Amino acid sequence: MPDRVATLERLTKFLRPGGIIAFLEVDLTSISQVPPSEIFVRTRDWVLQGFASGGTELEMGSRLYATFRHAGLPAPEMNAVQGVFGGADAAGYGELVQALRSLLPAIARAGIAEFDDIGIDTLAQRLRVDAAANERVAFMSRLVAAWTRLP
Repeated sequence: MPDRVATLERLTKFLRPGGIIAFLEVDLTSISQVPPSEIFVRTRDWVLQGFASGGTELEMGSRLYATFRHAGLPAPEMNAVQGVFGGADAAGYGELVQALRSLLPAIARAGIAEFDDIGIDTLAQRLRVDAAANERVAFMSRLVAAWTRLP
């Protein structure tokens, strides 16, 4: 959304006094791995650059507080959760690669990477093998919830 504050202001007009407005957004930049591997960091960078090339706010979860306040709403209550996984069977690597797969057209258009350089069909398996061999733990994007009640 080009103007998140204006959108939120418009949406609040559909609520009665005392109504609750709530959003769940992600902080994509919180995707990480410990210890970080070269293949994971490269994959993460492709995902972040792919989203950014389309105008996605990469830290919208963390921006919810300011967005609510700039829209004239009371300060929201907030909570966050972040998935963590490790080992060769972790589904999270497949999810990360699926996100990357969906971004391939945008990545190609923006000149971020070439399809052959990514090796999308084997990437999840390569990530899993590396993670298991090096006892790496990965953190998915943080999910941030914010909600408030209209005065």
